[in-house]
Amino acid sequence: MKHIKSGAGFIQTPERERVPTTPPLSVSRLVSGFTMIEIVMVVAIVAFLAGLGLWVGMDVYRSYSYRSERSTFVSALQKARLESMVNINEVKHGVHIEPNEYVIFQGSAYVSADPFNQVIIPSGAVTLAGNPALPRDVVFDQLSGVTASVGTLTISDGVRSTVISINNEGQISW
Repeated sequence: MKHIKSGAGFIQTPERERVPTTPPLSVSRLVSGFTMIEIVMVVAIVAFLAGLGLWVGMDVYRSYSYRSERSTFVSALQKARLESMVNINEVKHGVHIEPNEYVIFQGSAYVSADPFNQVIIPSGAVTLAGNPALPRDVVFDQLSGVTASVGTLTISDGVRSTVISINNEGQISW
C-alpha cells in the first residue's frame, strides 16, 4: 500500500490505482448544461402545444361567432313578430332578407328608404339560404303575428348549419 498525503491526512490506496486530483474534462462536460437534442425536443413540444391551443381556440371562436349570428337572426324575426303583435305604430312588421344583410321593417312591404328600417349586417363568416317557398320578406300580421311567409331558412358557416322554420302561425323554430 502506498500512502498519499492529503490535506487532512493520508489516504491508503493500492499500488496500481491512481487517484486523480481533478475530474477529466469530458466528465465535467457531461455533467453540466443541456444537450442540443434536449433543447430541440423541448422547443418541439412547446410548439406542438401552442399549435394545438391555437387550433382549439380558433374552433371555439368560430363556434361562438356562428351561434351569435344565428341568435341575432332569430332575434330579428322574433322582434318583428312581437312588434306586429303589440301593434307598434299600428302597422305590420317584418324582416327583409338579403344575402349580405337583413332589415327589420314596418309596413306591408319592404321600402328601402324608410327611416324606421333597422339594418343588421351579419359577419362574413355565415351565409343565409332560403327555401324557394320562403319569400325574401317575412311579414307578420298585426295583433295575431301570423304570416303568409311560410318556409325555411338555413344559416351556415361552412361547418355547422341550422334550419330555421317559420310556420303559418308565425312560430319561429330552430
